[in-house]
Amino acid sequence: LEPEQVPPSEINWNLKLYDKTDGWKSLEWMIGALVCMFDASGITAALKLDNTELVAFFVQVRGMYWDSNDFHNFSHVFSVTHACYMLAFTSSARAALTLEDQIAIMLAGLCHDLDHYGVNSDFLIKSARFSF
Repeated sequence: LEPEQVPPSEINWNLKLYDKTDGWKSLEWMIGALVCMFDASGITAALKLDNTELVAFFVQVRGMYWDSNDFHNFSHVFSVTHACYMLAFTSSARAALTLEDQIAIMLAGLCHDLDHYGVNSDFLIKSARFSF
């Protein structure tokens, strides 16, 4: 996958992941925007990653979200990660966060719904899909 080059100026509260005219942003755009956010936040440098490693990680994470899930899919995850970035890195909150906090926030946004089936716990219990 070759991610698009997304400039930091496009990562803002006005970002539109979906546009009625143009449709959804491409996977290449979303991966490129994630690279931009991790670079701009300083996480890429702090973890001594290069963008090839970062893209490979994002593609692996993307593979763990179900396209058949109407809500808990990669577009949702991108939106949550974008909100995490905006709150943690473009507000006064950044000064109160350690590097570990910043990394945890971004990884939590990215991975919070990995392999989500798209149903709630009550459904899983009643269907005996999982035992708790």
